[in-house]
Amino acid sequence: MNDGGRELHFLFDLDDTLYPSSLGFFGLVSARIRAYVMRTLALDERAAADLQRRYWREHGTSLAGLMAHHGIDPAGYLEEVHEVPVEEILKPDPALSRALAALPGARYVFTNGPEPYARRVLAALGIEPLFERTFDIVSFGYEPKPRPAPYDTVARALGPEARIVLVDDAPRNLPPARARGWRTVWLRAESPSFGSLPEGAPEADVTVDRLTDLPDRLPEILKDL
Repeated sequence: MNDGGRELHFLFDLDDTLYPSSLGFFGLVSARIRAYVMRTLALDERAAADLQRRYWREHGTSLAGLMAHHGIDPAGYLEEVHEVPVEEILKPDPALSRALAALPGARYVFTNGPEPYARRVLAALGIEPLFERTFDIVSFGYEPKPRPAPYDTVARALGPEARIVLVDDAPRNLPPARARGWRTVWLRAESPSFGSLPEGAPEADVTVDRLTDLPDRLPEILKDL
């Protein structure tokens, strides 16, 4: 590995990545999205769930589909669907904190969610001081991963010489990163939600089962970066 003095940056997806998917926590957000769709579009639960899933697949997020087809206000939507009891479910994770602190370089959140929600999650897990900043859906102009805008936003912020590693549970978010020369780590979800289900073989440089594996896998992760 020859870094030539270039700075190293780790990007972490938020939901089902920085906390275990087995907690089922993001399901609470998903349920609030479904309720929002039911109320706003006057649909029953089944129709709302089908639309939620279809928009996620076709547009990257349910929000993007709702904006494109129904002109909904993204700020109000994001606030409403993320009003979940973060602090009641997520607790400090010392092992995660040690693993993240052991990584060289800077750490960032890279999420299709809003920054205030991300801050609550980081604080509940006891890892907020370890992160430099959050790249969130608002900073992307409401364009979600895996569209180009989020990756372009990060690339502009970190500069052309940055060495970047993306850690994400959603396989479809990895190819745009690899296309930019970033290294990619797929976190294999314990109990995957529809947002993290593999769509064919994940295009990842490295696969891990737990974030606490990252320090031991660094030589492999940073190979040729």
